[in-house]
Amino acid sequence: MSSTNRLFTRLFPRLSKFGQRAYSGYVDALHTKPILTKAVTTGTLYFISDTISQHLENRKKASDEWKFDYVRAFKFSVFGFVITGPTFHFWYHILDTSFPKKVFSHVIIKAALDQIICAPIFDAVFFMGMGVLDGKSKEDIYTKLKNDWLRTYLVDCAVWPICNIVSFRYISNKQRVLFMNIVNIGWAAFLASINAGH
Repeated sequence: MSSTNRLFTRLFPRLSKFGQRAYSGYVDALHTKPILTKAVTTGTLYFISDTISQHLENRKKASDEWKFDYVRAFKFSVFGFVITGPTFHFWYHILDTSFPKKVFSHVIIKAALDQIICAPIFDAVFFMGMGVLDGKSKEDIYTKLKNDWLRTYLVDCAVWPICNIVSFRYISNKQRVLFMNIVNIGWAAFLASINAGH
């Protein structure tokens, strides 16, 4: 049993055998089909994030005025499945192979590279990708980038460096996308809300 599995068992001693089997199956899938597993996980969590975002956006409306936008949540989930999951699988692999140690210097370098290289590019790709999925024109996508990219990146800089330091220091390479996606539920809900704004 891996150290991660032992920790999970200690933290959740009453978890049913079904839950333990499901978790073990997930860990096995990370080994046998890592890209697909991370893509499915990300797509699922993006759907949850957009659901949270829609709920928060509409909490002040009367219950009969708000209907859940399944199409919006599905598009957001597709972006997570096709772009986010696979992208971060390869990006973290590059970082982890270039700076494999969990020593402070490697952790800081990886966190800095993530924030300087990956974050600004990914934030732009997010608005472009969602614009394509929403059927927006090039002009509308450009306007969205112009209006929201910098603000999103600045919030990104306030949130992700600390999360990345924790991740690079304490989370195993294979579990990193899952850990980041769990943290990412709140961040993706923020992105969904920014994307839905005008």
